[in-house]
Amino acid sequence: MTNEPVTPRLAPGLTDLFIPERKDEIAFWTELAMGYGRVVVDWHCGTGELALGLAKNGLRVVGVDPDPDAIEVAGARYQALGEELTLTWLCHEPRLMSLPGPADFAILSGDILGDYIEPEQRLRLLKNLHHHLRPGGALGMVVPLAPASGVIHNKYISGALRPLPKGVFARRVSTLRYDAEHSLLNGQDEVLVRLPDEEQHFRTAYRRRLYAPDEIFALLQGMGFISIGMWGGWDKRSLHQADSFFIVRAERPIYRAVGKLPPGEPGPMTLMP
Repeated sequence: MTNEPVTPRLAPGLTDLFIPERKDEIAFWTELAMGYGRVVVDWHCGTGELALGLAKNGLRVVGVDPDPDAIEVAGARYQALGEELTLTWLCHEPRLMSLPGPADFAILSGDILGDYIEPEQRLRLLKNLHHHLRPGGALGMVVPLAPASGVIHNKYISGALRPLPKGVFARRVSTLRYDAEHSLLNGQDEVLVRLPDEEQHFRTAYRRRLYAPDEIFALLQGMGFISIGMWGGWDKRSLHQADSFFIVRAERPIYRAVGKLPPGEPGPMTLMP
């Protein structure tokens, strides 16, 4: 037991410690997005690492997240770069967000889709993402994969997945239990960050919806997406049974003549640098 106070939520500035380096992911999304255009929306951008990487690769990026603390960290990261990028941060709920115009490509990365437990929440999110794509644009999405065996009951201990400053130590203990009937992963993370002069403890409990590929394909088709493709990793390999996620690309169909906007459709998006 420890007498150190426990904070219920890991600070946004520390969340990336337990996420693998995103160099390969940034390269993957950059190549895919450039096949559709230059305007990209990173929905649920978090602390901005992916959005910044895309902008540095020449894309015009809007980063949207409902967490003001995460957006503050993202803004500080941008300022620390000292570079002029075409990048805009917006703090807003993605299901309700209304952008000034459509994007060429939209990204929903990380575990975000799994955090939308209720079906109506997922549908509203995907409907808004679909609405903000131009006809012919595409959505790229990371999907947490349901285990083929239907079983995940385990405890995992991991260290930080990023380089740490000298004298700093970080550890995460994750306890997972999978409810196969409802495709829900129940987890609890206990994180210790040891600094030279103090220790910080965080505890987070969560539920995450996991998916089989066929289920996601049906969901996207029901939303009006077409040309749905799938990969098992950032190297564009096929999906493996032991993977924890898969990557999906789906296009919004071209249903009108170029330059003619149906009533209620947003016009081209203009981003502030």
